[in-house]
Amino acid sequence: MSDTPTPDAPSIDRLWEILDEMAERAEELLGLVGDQREAVRRMEPGAIRDAIERQAAVSAWLRELDAVRAQLAGSAPLSTLARDLPEPERQRALGLDRRIRAAAAAMGREGAVMRSCAGAMLGHIEGLMRAVARELSHTGAYGPKGTVMAGPQVVSGIDITK
Repeated sequence: MSDTPTPDAPSIDRLWEILDEMAERAEELLGLVGDQREAVRRMEPGAIRDAIERQAAVSAWLRELDAVRAQLAGSAPLSTLARDLPEPERQRALGLDRRIRAAAAAMGREGAVMRSCAGAMLGHIEGLMRAVARELSHTGAYGPKGTVMAGPQVVSGIDITK
């Protein structure tokens, strides 16, 4: 016997609505990650900020939907819940589970690409900053890496005995 609650008929209709909405919002979130990637490619800070804010709103909505889903059907994953359903509901639930998992996996791949891109951009910017610092250093204080070179240790003193 399962540890998950068995929803009554009106609750099961509400559960299907929640699950459909979760799949749609997961796919929407994936699209927003693509929007962010495109904004980064174009180097548009406003578009990047907008994409991140929209992602946060959709993510918050997904968390709320999942909380309602858990109230209706327990905290078990959708694939586990599907095992206890008769056909054709089992296939419907498994299809929704596949959609949500596919969107999550694609977001993970996009996140890895974005992390790699951010690291490459950071390295490029650091190189540019070093080159600019080297060119602007008229005193010769900066070394070839664009950082301040440490010179010899200075030791001094004043003889106050005379």
